[in-house]
Amino acid sequence: MTRLFPLLCAAALWAVAALPAAAAPNDAPAERELERHVRLYGTQWCGYCRQARELLNSRNIPFDDIDIDASPRGREQFALLGGEGVPLILVGRQRMDGYDKTRLEAMLREAGWQQKKRPRRAAFQTGAGAAISTAPPGLPGSPCRR
Repeated sequence: MTRLFPLLCAAALWAVAALPAAAAPNDAPAERELERHVRLYGTQWCGYCRQARELLNSRNIPFDDIDIDASPRGREQFALLGGEGVPLILVGRQRMDGYDKTRLEAMLREAGWQQKKRPRRAAFQTGAGAAISTAPPGLPGSPCRR
């Protein structure tokens, strides 16, 4: 009996160690969500941070908006990431220092956030000609320095 006990213990430990590997397929959705997770480290006074927030909000993409001026924990995380300027944007494992609309959209697409089609803008008739009201495109920007 004393020789059998260590073998039973080893078999039980082996079976328990194998459980997480068997449960791995259930973790796949959680892992996919981490790949899509968006986090923005910024400030209220930064214009590029504002533009990044507007883009994410316009596409209804949930994101963690961390104000490094208002949150000591956010400031600490920002420092651990080696942040020197804002915005610092993380999309899954991708990172962007500063703001570039085209690059952020590409990062979002790669993470699985699909662009939603917007309705066409109507032309406003003024006299003989028509003018289309459009907002200026987002310009690539370097990070706002602290």
